[in-house]
Amino acid sequence: MQNEVAYICPNSLIFMEKSSCFLLFILLCTLQEVQSQSSNVSVQLQITNVRNGKGTLRLGLFKNEEDFENEKPFKHIIVSKQNFNKNSIVATVVLPQGSYGISILDDENDNLKMDYNIIKMPKEGFGFCNYYHEGFSRPKFKQFLITISNSTKILNSKIRYI
Repeated sequence: MQNEVAYICPNSLIFMEKSSCFLLFILLCTLQEVQSQSSNVSVQLQITNVRNGKGTLRLGLFKNEEDFENEKPFKHIIVSKQNFNKNSIVATVVLPQGSYGISILDDENDNLKMDYNIIKMPKEGFGFCNYYHEGFSRPKFKQFLITISNSTKILNSKIRYI
């Protein structure tokens, strides 16, 4: 009985070997992963006005205004520029279903952050899915809030350079 652990269930006492507990744990984790994958959607992302094929595009997914203001996305996605063609990139990305905002950074030097000039203006391009920001201040979260569902097939973004 050294390798057995007792678990109390309603109305009974069940003994399981540690190896059985481990297998049950793996099974539950696998089921959770399969369930979360079924809530993901494959979407074609069409990004235009990309300056060059250097670096990567970095997507940040934000659940609310506060997370956007604090630059705390709940998910990061990196899009390669290997399909760069005539200032545009078309890529397929897997996104979770739900409502959130997607920002895009054209990280030309792959340093994982937006670079700014001496007067704090962005040196690299930026954009938002299904919204083009023309102002010089940050957009409000609700301006680029989108809903991803099984019927979502294409998202568009135009990169802006200042």
